[in-house]
Amino acid sequence: MQELADELRRALNVRADALAQKIGEHRGRLGETELPIAGVLDLFAQFPVSMKVVVEKECQQNVDSQSRVEILRLLLEHQTAVTTFVDGWLSHDPQSDIPLYLHSEIRQTCVSMEVGEREPILAIGPADNFITIVGDIRSFLFGKLGPFCPPLPHGLAKIEYVFLRAPELEGRNILWAPILLGHELGHLAASKNSAISELNLPQLFDYSKAKQVTVPGAVAQGTHQAAVTLYDIAESWAVELLCDAYSVRSFGLGGVAAMAEYLEVIGATDNLNTSHPPGRLRIELMLMWLSNPATELDQIISPWLVFQSAADMQYPSWASYLSDLFRTNAGAILAEANRWRGQDYDTNKRVDIIREISSDLVNGIPNDAAYDIDGDEVGVSIADVITAAWLSRIQGIDAPFASLAQKGLESNEFIRRWRLAGGELKTAKEASSAIQPQVEGAVLSANQIRQRLSSAEEGRIIVRPHLPGAVDGAGMDVRLGNQFIVFVRSRTASFDPLRVDHEPRSMQRFMQLSWGEKFILHPNELVLAATLEYLVLPADLTAQVITRSSYGRLGLLSATAVQVHPHFHGCLTLELVNLSTVPLELTPGERVAQLVFTKTATTPAPNAKYNCPVGPQFSRVRNDTEAEILRRL
Repeated sequence: MQELADELRRALNVRADALAQKIGEHRGRLGETELPIAGVLDLFAQFPVSMKVVVEKECQQNVDSQSRVEILRLLLEHQTAVTTFVDGWLSHDPQSDIPLYLHSEIRQTCVSMEVGEREPILAIGPADNFITIVGDIRSFLFGKLGPFCPPLPHGLAKIEYVFLRAPELEGRNILWAPILLGHELGHLAASKNSAISELNLPQLFDYSKAKQVTVPGAVAQGTHQAAVTLYDIAESWAVELLCDAYSVRSFGLGGVAAMAEYLEVIGATDNLNTSHPPGRLRIELMLMWLSNPATELDQIISPWLVFQSAADMQYPSWASYLSDLFRTNAGAILAEANRWRGQDYDTNKRVDIIREISSDLVNGIPNDAAYDIDGDEVGVSIADVITAAWLSRIQGIDAPFASLAQKGLESNEFIRRWRLAGGELKTAKEASSAIQPQVEGAVLSANQIRQRLSSAEEGRIIVRPHLPGAVDGAGMDVRLGNQFIVFVRSRTASFDPLRVDHEPRSMQRFMQLSWGEKFILHPNELVLAATLEYLVLPADLTAQVITRSSYGRLGLLSATAVQVHPHFHGCLTLELVNLSTVPLELTPGERVAQLVFTKTATTPAPNAKYNCPVGPQFSRVRNDTEAEILRRL
């Protein structure tokens, strides 16, 4: 027994060292960042250290070999659970996997729901489920280590977290954000508001009738204990339906479309289990909870109206009983979800703004932070953008509406932080006037640029976001965005643009920074960045990208491919090169380059390789028309 105890002790220490190395690698890849996952990794980094201390103290305290073995087995089991958690929740790359605007939206939603200030940890998980974990992460890590666990370092403050795991597609795409921000965060509100008690579910549940049905998992059918088992299932179903109701309340049509499509995609429409109601019932109730959906937008939910009064399929008696129970009390479920703190979204009052946003998306333009509706400036909410994105999708447009909508939200987040930092948003509103005739080949002056920006006519320039002070002299400054494509030099010996097996992504990787983080550009290093601004040029203008002199004098070359063609829609990719001998710190939001506009003959729209880009784009040189000919040569 002593030999077994010694082997378990060695196993614990070896695995603690391996876990420490894994956590260190994850943390090292992040560098200096404000993302909350950095703080969680710092906290988890203390676990292997504490585990090794506890193992030594327990072995010293317990001289009996049998006692040692029992204690070490329990510690090994806990260490395995922590390692599994790290693998499942903390091993992804948040700088490329998760849209950053979601972090801010989750924080703001938690505050509005009055569930406390929580830092979100977002992870990519299996395709068939969203998962939410709320709890004291410190208790999970160190609670089972006993009295010998050393105290945590002073710097690890008691921050509250919420852990959210989403499928890769749905987690990255704006269309399904209501599932995260509505349904999944609804679990926090359900817990905080004691939703099951407030719903009065024990009184709604008919135990005598429940004893007459066959209950899955019940030891003795037809007994009170079987009815109690069914009640436990009813509680699980009720929580999910309450969260669905909160999602409908918060996002309206977009909330219904997001959840309904996801349930159908994963095959949950008629799937029966004891933790979630069948999707058929959930869609039926969500449609019922919509308050007079605007007829102008009801095409968003038209694919799901077949479930409006759907009868249960051949469900067993227990599922039919629960379905009838929740249909009968659908109003009570919605009333309880409406009692929770949080946002209320009325689609009927937002039809005009939703149509304006959708019109922009259809035309390949990201949404603005505010719109002029009947002479009044109307602010944009995330629910507006999501609803407009679903409207655009159901209309079957070709533009990449989802990425454009997400770009608009990312820009809105920058604008929010800009305002909090004291930055101005707009100068005095300039009168819109007709565009004056200009000579071909002439460079536009500042006044002509402003005229193009303020015009509502065909020849206008669209810039979003457009901050004051950008137009000066004969050009317009553009700012650095927060997305980058960096080179990985050690993975590729050489690169041949014509070889079909040579993919640019083999030597490059995408990353994004939080607003306020810095990007370090080393001497003689090339990185692909993008402008913060999304630009739309008319048919009669071309533009040149040039380095701002203030940065050029520091050694920064801000563009090597400088021509912007007429009809261009998108963020400009900037090829940044540091020609100096010292590293340069670049902060997203800085004005690093300038556009000079030139009048040209009206030009038909080209077949662009880069369609409506919202960030830096990987090279598509292999798509050149003559590439195949050159390969055959």
